[in-house]
Amino acid sequence: MMFAVRSSIATRLNRHLLPSSSSCRTTSAALFSSEPSIDVSTFQTTLTNLAPSISKSLSANGYYATPSPYSILPEHSIRTMREQSIHLRKIGRFEQSWSEKIDASGKVTRFDKEGVLACEPDGQDYHDAPDLIMYLSVMLQTLPDLLNSQEYGLSASSFNAKLAVTSPGGSGLAGLSA
Repeated sequence: MMFAVRSSIATRLNRHLLPSSSSCRTTSAALFSSEPSIDVSTFQTTLTNLAPSISKSLSANGYYATPSPYSILPEHSIRTMREQSIHLRKIGRFEQSWSEKIDASGKVTRFDKEGVLACEPDGQDYHDAPDLIMYLSVMLQTLPDLLNSQEYGLSASSFNAKLAVTSPGGSGLAGLSA
């Protein structure tokens, strides 16, 4: 069974990302403070407090949506991460998103997700997006253990983070049809 955690943060990050202006990867120490502004302790406490409702929603719905826009992080943190996501888009860190379909015989077919660009931020993006990297790091280090306490049996080593942006008009996921 596969679950997804969706928050208003992700929704805000994915809206209106600008077209890429460069395909090279650069650093932007002048654009963003080198120290993240996210209060890690408060963020972890918030995740801990929300873990039971996240677990319940995942079990019932297969996804989780935050109860209010700023229930996980304050507005300034979300705005900062949105700016950093836009910057990653501008410097060419987003690429065509794709997925794989496995048929009954086990044959794997790769297909592009039309209208969807994606980025998997990593440590090399720290100087371009310090708050975003800190958010993802804390989320990936904290949430699996919290959900495992609810008997999910998740592997912290199997988690990954991906940002995605959908072009105007939405995505065309024809490759998902049977």
